[in-house]
Amino acid sequence: MITLIIQLLARGPISITAGKIGGIRGVGLTEAIGIGIFTFAFFIVWNFLESGYTTDILHVPPVPSLFLATEDGVCYIFFRQWLNLPIEYAAIMTYVFAPMALALLAASLITTKHYLMALRLAAR
Repeated sequence: MITLIIQLLARGPISITAGKIGGIRGVGLTEAIGIGIFTFAFFIVWNFLESGYTTDILHVPPVPSLFLATEDGVCYIFFRQWLNLPIEYAAIMTYVFAPMALALLAASLITTKHYLMALRLAAR
């Protein structure tokens, strides 16, 4: 019923192809994974200080882990608790080296055109 109404409003049959929708080329699996990795790296920096690092440097009681379930929180827990790095080194690894390494990995998976487009969108 809904498709009939849409077809009547569009004055013809509607067909959506998987290749190009609205002039945008579909992305492959490696590009999709690369975009996901780049987004994860971007939000490590964007969500700065929403991890256990904040409670460690401010010497406050720990908060529930639900509030620390952000991208930087996951990286900080990995470096601090799993690898047993000191607070300072875990922070440097979380907020400096992890985003750079993930961005370089994403750049190797994404074509140059899509990577530059993702950088432009992130800068806005």
